[in-house]
Amino acid sequence: MRQRLNLIILTLLMELICFWPVWRWYYFRVINSPDELTGLLSIVTALFFIWLKRNKASTYPKSHLYLTIALNFTYALTYSFSPPLIRGIIAFSAIAVTLADFFLKGNFKSSIWGLFVLGLPLIPTLQFYLGFPLRWLTAFIAVPLINLSGFSISQSGACLNWSGKIVAIDAPCSGVKMLWAGLYLLLTLTTIHDFKFTKTVIALFLTTIIIILGNILRSITLFYLEAGIVPAPGWLHQVIGLIAFGFVSSFIFFATMKLKGGMKCNDDTIFS
Repeated sequence: MRQRLNLIILTLLMELICFWPVWRWYYFRVINSPDELTGLLSIVTALFFIWLKRNKASTYPKSHLYLTIALNFTYALTYSFSPPLIRGIIAFSAIAVTLADFFLKGNFKSSIWGLFVLGLPLIPTLQFYLGFPLRWLTAFIAVPLINLSGFSISQSGACLNWSGKIVAIDAPCSGVKMLWAGLYLLLTLTTIHDFKFTKTVIALFLTTIIIILGNILRSITLFYLEAGIVPAPGWLHQVIGLIAFGFVSSFIFFATMKLKGGMKCNDDTIFS
C-alpha cells in the first residue's frame, strides 16, 4: 500500500512538471480573456469535492494507474501536432485520475472529471465552432413558432426577417454561456449526489436539450422586444435572459432530483 501511495505522489509531481506548457497556456488565456475566469470556478469546485469526498481508508482497492500512464503517453505522443485545448483536456484528465487515486482511493467520479474539463478555456472555442450553428438552429425553430402568433417572418441565416426589418440573433444569444453555466450546475449536483456514470450521461443529455430549448424561448421573447412589437426598456433584455436561465436551472434541479430518487414506471424502478 505504501509503495502504491508513493507511486501516486510521484506520478502527480511528474505530471505537474511535465504539463508545464499547459499551465503556461492556461495562465495566458485566463489573464487575457475575462470569459475564461469562469473556468477557475469549475476547477476550484472540482478540487473542493475531491477534498470533501476524500476516502480516509487505509487501503487502495482500485487504481487507475494504467489509465494515468495511457493519458500521459497520449499527451507525449500527440504534443507536437495537437492544439493546446486538446493537450489541456488530456492533461486535466490525467490530473483528475491521479487525484482520484490519491484522495478518493481510486473511486473516480465522472462528474468531477467533467468539472475539470469544464474548467478549460472552452467558451471562446465553443463560440467559434458552435456559436453560429446554435444561432441558426434557434432561428430555424423560432420562425414557425413566431408565425403561429400571427407574425409572418422568415429566416435569413441567424437572423429573423419581419416586414423588411432584420432582427439578428447575435453571439451573446447563441446560448453558449448558458450551456456552460447549465453544465456546471448539473455536474455540481451530480457530484453532490454521487451519480454513477450512466446517470450522469443521461442528466447531461437532458440538460443539453433543455438549455437549447430555453435559449430558443428566450430568443423568441426577445424578438418581440427587438422588433419593437412590444415596447420595453433596454434593461429588460438582460432580465429576460436571467429569467430564462432561472427556468433552465429549475429544470436541471428537478431532473437531478428525479434521477437521484429513481424514475418509476409501473412500480418498477428504472434508475436507482
